[in-house]
Amino acid sequence: MLILLLLCPGIGGRVYAQFQPVLLSPADDAVLYSGNPIFVWSAPGAVQYAVTLVECQLLYGSTYQTPAIALLSNPPVYQSVVTTSTLIYPISAPALLSGKRYAWQVQASYPGEPGEVLASEPLVFELAESPSSPEESDTPENAFYYALPRRSNGYMVPLDEGYLPVYFENFQNGPVAFSLKRLSGAPVSYDFETLEQQVKYGENRLRIDFSALNSGGYLLTLTGEREQVWNLEFYKGE
Repeated sequence: MLILLLLCPGIGGRVYAQFQPVLLSPADDAVLYSGNPIFVWSAPGAVQYAVTLVECQLLYGSTYQTPAIALLSNPPVYQSVVTTSTLIYPISAPALLSGKRYAWQVQASYPGEPGEVLASEPLVFELAESPSSPEESDTPENAFYYALPRRSNGYMVPLDEGYLPVYFENFQNGPVAFSLKRLSGAPVSYDFETLEQQVKYGENRLRIDFSALNSGGYLLTLTGEREQVWNLEFYKGE
């Protein structure tokens, strides 16, 4: 990570620490199943962010342009300037196409005279058809549940009218602990006691009410005995 310390005589000799932005999600080479991904990055002290998204062109066989070359060579699919370190790809933006690879980059603007602009290392992700991971339940309502993977899978699922329907198999007799944090790593306070008491041996299907959460991206983690862990990233829109 690039860190600059600038002395700005015009504003009382104040020293600003300026960090090269770090892209957090989607992870590099992630496979996404939502056409409206949520982008998360970190750049402490920045006051404005320019987000750029371009398509990586297929060169030959299965070889694509590198993210850096794509950003230099191709017109943007989408650009936006925001003041927060999270951006949900808007429905009004050009549709992202299944089977395509996209590179994204964030340029962070910092205060001071002159204001410095630092660019992140570009990352790439691929958009794919929605997997068959949402499992059809045996309930009369034929509700769908997202199967919890054992590790973060690089893509996020949306809430269903404020609820996160999850499915997982618990083949242990001990308790399972729930935790929630933002994709930035900040923990989120949520009372999971009732849900933890509902977990049973074998198949579990739960609809977790996250309607009170602020908009943005989150990571739900379930931890059982013998280091048994399930993770699911999800996002809540405006």
